[in-house]
Amino acid sequence: MNIHWQENEPQEASVPNQGMIDLHFSVSGQHLQSDFGLSLQSAIARHLTWIPSEPSLGIYLHHGPDSGNGWQRPTENGVIQLSRRTRLTLRLPPHRVTSGHELTGKQLLVDNFALEVGKGRTKHLLPCPTLFSRHVVMTPELLDEADLTNAIVAHFHTRGIQPRKLLCGREHVIRSASGTWTAHSLMVADLEDDESLDLQAFGLGLGRAMGCGVFHHHKSISSVRRDSND
Repeated sequence: MNIHWQENEPQEASVPNQGMIDLHFSVSGQHLQSDFGLSLQSAIARHLTWIPSEPSLGIYLHHGPDSGNGWQRPTENGVIQLSRRTRLTLRLPPHRVTSGHELTGKQLLVDNFALEVGKGRTKHLLPCPTLFSRHVVMTPELLDEADLTNAIVAHFHTRGIQPRKLLCGREHVIRSASGTWTAHSLMVADLEDDESLDLQAFGLGLGRAMGCGVFHHHKSISSVRRDSND
């Protein structure tokens, strides 16, 4: 596990971001393959045909941590059990929200597992100092944790984000349309409000429609470090 750490003073909250909007759906289903990102994207695109042409789109399925607060995954090609609290999020530009609601009531067939999509509700992005993404892929080429951290820090600098605290999780292999990618989970902490909103709105790296580089609010990095040492 690779850590980049720099102390920073806390910042006050600011207004919500208006550039992207989260559309949350309740989802009912029993199981999914652990590597479901590509198949979930394809299943949604069968109902929302504009998905492949929307580069700013992000898709995220919140099904709870795989194990160890989300820092480890089941065996590749394993099956995960979904809880009743599973939620599907489409992170959309405002002009796609109305058509995004058309997913309500649809059945998604994801690797032969069925998901029933409930009613959607919208929510503006709000700043949070600690964000987490289950999968981050900066390049199709294999990077170890140190090289990945350096690539992320360099990329953040080009966006005016000062990466004070980064915590990379273990690598895992995921499917993409062009082959397999090596991904890492990533937590970013001590973000200022504008940095947090930028990272949520525009994500990081490749494959946002597969759930890669899509960030959501998380508990503090200090508690995760304690949990990982238990």
